[in-house]
Amino acid sequence: MRNKLKLLLTISLMLFFPITVNALSGTLSMSCSPSEAKAGDIITCSLSGTTDTDIYGVTGTFDLPDGIEINSQNITFADDNWEGKTINGNKIAPYMGNPANGSFQIGSIKFKLSDSISEGSKTIKLTDVKFYDLDDNYSVSDATVSVTVGSGSEPVETEKGLKNLSITNGTLGRPFSSLDNDTGYAVLLDSETTTTFGISATSKNANDTIVIKNGHTDATLNASSIEFNPPSGQTNMQVKIYVGEGDNQVIYTLNVARPVPQEVEGGELATLTVGGKNVTLSSSKYEYEVTLDDVSSYTVDATLKDSENYEFSSFFVPPKVLSGEGQVLITINHKENLVEQVSYTITVKKAGSSATPSQKPPVNPSTGGTSAFIMAIVLIASLGVAMYYYKKNMQSFE
Repeated sequence: MRNKLKLLLTISLMLFFPITVNALSGTLSMSCSPSEAKAGDIITCSLSGTTDTDIYGVTGTFDLPDGIEINSQNITFADDNWEGKTINGNKIAPYMGNPANGSFQIGSIKFKLSDSISEGSKTIKLTDVKFYDLDDNYSVSDATVSVTVGSGSEPVETEKGLKNLSITNGTLGRPFSSLDNDTGYAVLLDSETTTTFGISATSKNANDTIVIKNGHTDATLNASSIEFNPPSGQTNMQVKIYVGEGDNQVIYTLNVARPVPQEVEGGELATLTVGGKNVTLSSSKYEYEVTLDDVSSYTVDATLKDSENYEFSSFFVPPKVLSGEGQVLITINHKENLVEQVSYTITVKKAGSSATPSQKPPVNPSTGGTSAFIMAIVLIASLGVAMYYYKKNMQSFE
């Protein structure tokens, strides 16, 4: 704590009074992606460094060519150890609670290429770079990177996630979406006695690996033959699909359940609309078919007869915007029992289509509770004062 207080006071004084700059063995590097872009594009540049001395802060100023400007006045830090993410003008001054030594990552900054930028090679520089330890600051070499501005060809982005997903001995609860942020699905097995099922998945990027794991135990599963084995006391099994690695990784979550008897009268729908069409509901009838003129985008909405005691499964809470022909499952759970009570199957077809959707919808099972973590933060008065003046002085520097 004393060291951190000393650091903050030292850097604060350095911002007011010129001092002698000493030598240090360290570097600051910058890499940008994509390295080839066009007018109007946004590129992301990452900052990293090396040092042979404990350092607690970094300062520098961006020197940008005509046609390139900072797109967001914030640094996206690599980890929670960093503070001071605001970029003032073209100046940065991030600092750390714990020192960095050896190789370290700072974070990334986004830059925008103007619509009128000229073609050719452009150089982005971070100049007047200094590393701060507890006693002094040290100049290190500028970080530079070149970006080639092309004539308008679209930069190629690496695709990620799955392009298709299907189930054997069971079905998905809604049509598969290839959007890489649409990753939660329910699966209904074929019968109450089904003991194994399979998963067939293909990645968008042929180089991405696909690993399927038990979401409860993290054990790797055989995709072609997965035993339905929910934890004791639960009615559903969670399966996770890991596609790719690192920044390109997408994780899908499947909640798998077997059919359950439709026994609870109170857990029924009061209203149902599909693509603006009101569906006439009948008691104890749970399968409906709706024909739409346009299935490129439509909304499924519904209300409950008894919303005090029943709720929609978290995997499909109306209203929901969907697209394409297929079958949609709306599952209603009892709030106290937390198990599936009633499942409605809605088959959506396009007018004039002779194809009959073959996909059967699954139950969207409820998931368990989550743990809550409470963090207690104790502020030391002297450090708080030092932090206040340090940040005020950083604003003067910036």
